Amino acid sequence: MNNKLQALLDDYKKDINILYVEDCPNTIRSMTNILSKYFINIDTALNGKIGLDMIKDNDKGFHYDVVLTDLDMPVLDGISMIKEIRKFNKEIYIVVFSIYNDPEYFIETINIGIDGYILKPFKILQFIDIMIKFMQHLDNLSKIFKTTQEKISNNESLEIKLLDDYFWDKDKLILVHNGEKIKLTKNETKLFECLSHSVTYTHSANELGSFIFEDYNCDDNSKLRNLLAKLKHKIGLSLVDSAYGIGYKLKTF
Repeated sequence: MNNKLQALLDDYKKDINILYVEDCPNTIRSMTNILSKYFINIDTALNGKIGLDMIKDNDKGFHYDVVLTDLDMPVLDGISMIKEIRKFNKEIYIVVFSIYNDPEYFIETINIGIDGYILKPFKILQFIDIMIKFMQHLDNLSKIFKTTQEKISNNESLEIKLLDDYFWDKDKLILVHNGEKIKLTKNETKLFECLSHSVTYTHSANELGSFIFEDYNCDDNSKLRNLLAKLKHKIGLSLVDSAYGIGYKLKTF
C-alpha cells in the first residue's frame, strides 16, 4: 500500500466514489482488487452506455468523484462516453486506460477533457501516481471551498483589488479590468485561483506548478515561467510579484 496516497485519503476524510468502466470481466476483477486497497465505494460498468447511464442516474443522489475507463468497448466506446459526460459535467475526474501509443490518439483524449492517461499494460506505480494527483486535486478543491465559505460567513470581500484597476473575483474566478471581464486560459485562471488563497502568503513555484499543471515536474519550472510571461504579455503588465528562490504572490493595491 502506498503511504502517500493513504495519507491523502486519511486527510480528506470523505468517501471517494469511483466508477470503473471496462468490458473485460477479468480485468475488472484485477483492477477492483487494486482499488479496494484504498477505496470503499467502487462501481463497475461493462461498457460506455452503462457507465453513462450510471453517471446520469441522480435518483439516489449518488455522485462519482472519478471515472476510470477503457476506450475500446462495445455499445458505446470510451471516447464517446467521455464526450457525453463533458456535456453536462466538467468537474468529474476522468482517467483513461488505453493500449494506443499514438500521439494523435492521445491528443484527441486530452481535447475531450480527460485528467489522466495510462498506457496498457500499466505499472501499478503509474496508476498510484495518477490517483495521488487525483487526491491532491480533491484536496485543493476542498480547501478552496472551505476558504470561500469562511469568507462568506465572515462577510469578507471576495474581490481582490490589484494594480491598475484590475480586480480578481475569488467567487466567480474571473479577472476584471475597468468593468470588463478579461478572457483567461484554464491555467491562467488556476494561477490566480491559487495565488488568491492568501494575498500576503508567498507561494512557492512547486506549490503553484502542482496546482496548475497535471504533469508538473518540480525540477523544471519552465512551464510556470512561460505561463507568467504570456500572461504579462496579454495584460500589458505583471500582476504577480516574484522573488527569486522564494516564490510568487499577487500585486495588490
